[in-house]
Amino acid sequence: MEVITMESAAFKKLTEQIAEVAELVGFIASNAIENTQRRKMEPVLTNDDVTRMLGISKRTLQRLRSTKCIQYIMVRGQCRYNIHTIQKLLEKRTIAKET
Repeated sequence: MEVITMESAAFKKLTEQIAEVAELVGFIASNAIENTQRRKMEPVLTNDDVTRMLGISKRTLQRLRSTKCIQYIMVRGQCRYNIHTIQKLLEKRTIAKET
């Protein structure tokens, strides 16, 4: 076993820095938990979900993305769609029946 010696002032400074880091990590963790609880995650849909929901092909969905007719987010290199965005798109493109 190797014994390392250091001055008491250096040891005290090192322990204070470790305590500051621990306090900062605790603060970050508590903020992350609060943020997760505060905001409710809305369900997201995959390409397959949206094509089935809208009754369109993957190519048509790609065209909607390219022309910016549909909003999407990228998650790990894959397109995801907010369910409320899809519902708004359907409402926007629904033609009302005349009475």
